[in-house]
Amino acid sequence: MKSLSFPPLFDQVQSILSASKAYLVGGAVRDALLGKETHDLDFTLEGNPIPWARNVADRLGGAFYILDKERNTARVIIRERDGHRHVLDFTSLQGANIEDDLRARDFTITAMAVRVQEPQKVIDPLGGIPDLQSGVLRACSSHAVQEDPIRILRATRMAVQYELRITGDVKSQIRRSLSDLRTESPERLRDEFFRILDGPRQASALKTLTSLGFHSHMLPGFPTLSPHNQRCLRYAEWLWDLLGEEHDPEAAGNRAMGLAVLRLGSFQEKIKEHLQINLVPERSMVGLMSLAALFLPGEQTKAAFKQSQTDLRRSAHHLRLSNQEAQRLLRMIRACRQVHVFGGKSGSLTSREVYRYFQSFSEAGVEGVFLALVDFLAREGTASPLEEWPRFLDASRTLLEAWWEAHEQIISPPRLVTGDDIMETYDLDPGPHIGRLLESIREEQAVGNITTKEEALAYIEARLSDDLSPCP
Repeated sequence: MKSLSFPPLFDQVQSILSASKAYLVGGAVRDALLGKETHDLDFTLEGNPIPWARNVADRLGGAFYILDKERNTARVIIRERDGHRHVLDFTSLQGANIEDDLRARDFTITAMAVRVQEPQKVIDPLGGIPDLQSGVLRACSSHAVQEDPIRILRATRMAVQYELRITGDVKSQIRRSLSDLRTESPERLRDEFFRILDGPRQASALKTLTSLGFHSHMLPGFPTLSPHNQRCLRYAEWLWDLLGEEHDPEAAGNRAMGLAVLRLGSFQEKIKEHLQINLVPERSMVGLMSLAALFLPGEQTKAAFKQSQTDLRRSAHHLRLSNQEAQRLLRMIRACRQVHVFGGKSGSLTSREVYRYFQSFSEAGVEGVFLALVDFLAREGTASPLEEWPRFLDASRTLLEAWWEAHEQIISPPRLVTGDDIMETYDLDPGPHIGRLLESIREEQAVGNITTKEEALAYIEARLSDDLSPCP
């Protein structure tokens, strides 16, 4: 077996834990065997791990959290200057020794460990290494899934992510345990579900879950994965991967995606940054947009979009999403519908249309662009030349260009006058009419009709004169 390579952070933790009986366990060992990069490290220690975790946080400048005081579990989060985030979890050894601890885990490919002081010697009591080599996802016991039904989602995520075949025994355990999902906490269900949505090959993972009968047991009213929504997810992953690479239309593979790279490829870095946004820890913008894609309606009607928002609002509540996330999801869907309107019109978008779009949807307008693009591709496909696709891309480029490259000019022009200026200059009382005047000035700034304070005051004077003019 070739030498295992662990992230540099492991070497730092190794020296801090040198006096402990500590093991690196689970996914980090699996990924080291596969030569994959990992940012999450799970440590199991004999005795109480909390003081050791606190020491690691203090020495490395990380944030320290106690996850479960009764079970002696703690977490350390370390952020690098480039934004990368490392999660280090510390738990107590379960059982008389590390072999007993590993046998009580879920699947053999994560039931492996290395002593922190002997990182090249893998402890593998259940044959995780040969299972990895043969591409098999096997349970650690005949009751592993029944013990924790959330492992249904973990099994699917790992099988798809690492291209593993789920054994018949695991499938049988999953089917016997599906009905128990409703008894699990929504928070745990949400967290594992978002690990699927945040990860690679979401469409394949959700298709596998659907084939296992998952959706009818997950949440009340949660939609089944329709062919349209499955295509939306597949095109979303394809588009984000494509636009995250170097600007190379030849790599797109067909005309439609090549055009996408030509029109939008210059936003590569901005797109990558946007996809990494976290409204709350552990849930990225990729996951939120993937969830929204599950609710895009198959019909392009106002009633269908309204129903999708109702369903999405209900599911966001059941998944215990934050109010900020729920509102962002709803605005994404509404923005998506507006982009469809823009994509269907002839001619370029005006600055006034762009300004009003982002005043309505703010940053969710960016997500609305990508949802509309994948929704369009899910309906029309990419195989043949499409007349409407270039219009969609041009509208999308205009919107993204305004948000990322002309924000101060079109989206948020500098304030030239204040409400006090207006009230003092024209002897007006406070009220909503002042806000309306300020907003109308900013819109005229966005389209280039007003550039100075003097022009803003002249505009107000003209507006007030019109309002006071007698009716004919």
